Amino acid sequence: MHRFVGKKAPEKPTPTLGEQSTALSARGDSLDQRIAKLDKELIVFKKQIAAASTPAAKQAVKNRAMGVMKRKKMLEKQRDSLAQQSFNLEQQAFTIDTLRSTTDTVKAMKEGAKVLKKEYKAINVSKIEDLQDDLADLMLDAEEVNEVRGDSFISRCLALYSVN
Repeated sequence: MHRFVGKKAPEKPTPTLGEQSTALSARGDSLDQRIAKLDKELIVFKKQIAAASTPAAKQAVKNRAMGVMKRKKMLEKQRDSLAQQSFNLEQQAFTIDTLRSTTDTVKAMKEGAKVLKKEYKAINVSKIEDLQDDLADLMLDAEEVNEVRGDSFISRCLALYSVN
């Protein structure tokens, strides 16, 4: 109806990597089930071949078994192909996640660099040097006080009397 009016039919949304990976997994599971069913058929054929009494009967069962084996090989190839496709999608999803993480890391690093620049502007190196000099002077003064306090009263008295 849209074609008569001139409108395009609405397009299907593109599946995401996760959706496509899930679909491939489901198809792979379906193939696994079909392969398991064919394996059961092959076991039955093996028993029939062992039980067959005439060479013609054995050959007929072998021919049917060969058909089943060909279908099984075909399904296994399809399953392997789906597994490879699924692996490729997983690799692509991993790469995308890694790139997103890298992008976020770079943004955080840029923000950190801005903050560092701002903080370094607030620091005055000459004031820090002056502060360290003042602290060193205060430490020397504190050492002198400790030396004076550490002298015993008796040794000071003896020192005073022995000088005179």
